[in-house]
Amino acid sequence: MRRGIDGRYFQESDEAMIKQQTAMDIALAYREIEAAEGLRSDVEAAMARHAMDQVDIRDAFGRRQDGLQLGVPSGQNGHRLFNVPWKLALPIIDAHLAQCRATVALLSEAALAELAPAPKDTFTQANSPICRPLTEEEVSQLRRTLGDEAEQESRP
Repeated sequence: MRRGIDGRYFQESDEAMIKQQTAMDIALAYREIEAAEGLRSDVEAAMARHAMDQVDIRDAFGRRQDGLQLGVPSGQNGHRLFNVPWKLALPIIDAHLAQCRATVALLSEAALAELAPAPKDTFTQANSPICRPLTEEEVSQLRRTLGDEAEQESRP
């Protein structure tokens, strides 16, 4: 039995688990895919309602945005492009979706590898010479050695 972070006890199992970081990376990649698909559907809906040159997409304050903003937000060294044409929106989103899906595929393979049992011929604690059972001769030698040490310590 082990005690968990929340203070409850749980039984350890021999079942394999994936690493927490792998699980978190998969979840974040799926969340990014969800967000990109939502953005793609919003952009497609706006483009379907209006002519390609007259896309009516508004910001949070209701102001019409004539183009996209593309940038790297990194403090004072941030770079941003304004009025990027709407025609580039879907190819950029599609490329991002493809990259996220590839990331999920790679992470899924990593998770499968983490779940796979260790090969039998690898060095494990069970077949380690340090952890092997002692022979009768080794046990008797150990007893003699410990007995000799105990006698020496008891002498003044």
